[in-house]
Amino acid sequence: MVLLTVRDDRRNELLALLEATRVASTREPGTLQWQLHDDSDDPTTLALYESFLNENAVEEHDRSAAAIALVAAFDDCLAAPPIVHLLHTRQTGT
Repeated sequence: MVLLTVRDDRRNELLALLEATRVASTREPGTLQWQLHDDSDDPTTLALYESFLNENAVEEHDRSAAAIALVAAFDDCLAAPPIVHLLHTRQTGT
């Protein structure tokens, strides 16, 4: 999960890049889920949730043209560095 604090004047640009990344990511065989969420209390905060089949799928995704273009735009579009939370699925009963 990635929390993004968007600059007001770059929100539309970032949303367009996120949409391009969503389209490309959902075509990757190792992508299980890709969702973008708006923070209901803060319009400058977006939460990106991605789920992948395995670590190889994450690495492939990170090397994709869409992901590289998105990350390259962060300096211009974000008001703060992204906050990345690496989550692992907990098996039921453990």
